[in-house]
Amino acid sequence: MLAGFVAISILSVLSEDVAAHNIFAPTNLTVDAKEKDKNIILAQTLPQTVLELTIKNIQDLQGLLYFALYSQDHAKVFPSDPSKAFIKRIIKPVGRTIKVTIKTDKITMPKGLYAISLFQDLDNDKKVSTNFLGIPNEPLGISNDAKGSFGPPSFEDAAFNLSQGEYKKITINLYKISD
Repeated sequence: MLAGFVAISILSVLSEDVAAHNIFAPTNLTVDAKEKDKNIILAQTLPQTVLELTIKNIQDLQGLLYFALYSQDHAKVFPSDPSKAFIKRIIKPVGRTIKVTIKTDKITMPKGLYAISLFQDLDNDKKVSTNFLGIPNEPLGISNDAKGSFGPPSFEDAAFNLSQGEYKKITINLYKISD
């Protein structure tokens, strides 16, 4: 887990149901009382990195969206191992197209290549469901609209540059491979 705080806001109205389930709760930062003021000053001086995501083609509003931002350090496990993601979030869709803003103002965002994977969990099992051949049958989305042939897309095809203090707009189109 990251030792920091990632603020997420939806640019749409969220239902009380979402708030009640703590879906957008920030990670907890435990600070020793003596170090509290020093850490707050440090946190205020970090330039804010902002990812403004537009997620399109949401077909079913019932399934949660699982977002993962991978750094180049974990390119080999992209998009298969969300436990290695730099930032992970769960998003409640509130429309067919939604905007999500992810701010990283209190964690260090190393300059480098990053890639996003997203899937919609229609059966509520918290993982990408597949058919008998191992092909995903839930909606997926990858940065740069990267798609793989005979397997998942590569990190290189999905990668984009990002650094501390940058504001980046990214559109992700959900798509379904099989039913």
